[in-house]
Amino acid sequence: LKMASAVPVVAVRGSTGISVNQGPPSYELMSGFKRDDSKVCRAMLFSPQGEYFAWANGTNINVVSTKTWTVLTTIPSPKTYCIHFSPKGTYLMSWQPFTVSNANPNGGPNMFIHKSDSGELIASFIHKKQTDWEPQWSFDESVCIHNVNNEVAC
Repeated sequence: LKMASAVPVVAVRGSTGISVNQGPPSYELMSGFKRDDSKVCRAMLFSPQGEYFAWANGTNINVVSTKTWTVLTTIPSPKTYCIHFSPKGTYLMSWQPFTVSNANPNGGPNMFIHKSDSGELIASFIHKKQTDWEPQWSFDESVCIHNVNNEVAC
């Protein structure tokens, strides 16, 4: 990946939380990145162009700029299991297990599309299975499709 940073970086999830370190030979913590001390990390991912780094820590989805390593947006999402970026990194998709409750017996959306840089919610869908949940995008992000109950959406 061509990262925004001139120094190769390594994202690490361990017993001390989530950190981003410089690559060889130093492996020092990246200045500007605030270590996430959460013991939970269900997903973490760099955007395809290397502009963003996102992770789901069991409370929120956090997105940072790899230019400054500062948080651009925090999306409250305690149940997120999977995240995925669109081809250019403009959009961040997330999936969480589908649930029903007495208050909501039909369940609600569990797959979300947000703007990567702001966290703005663009769309939400119900996708019950964890398999094939990611919407498919054209390379230039002008077209997005998602199969929802045998109907194409997005």
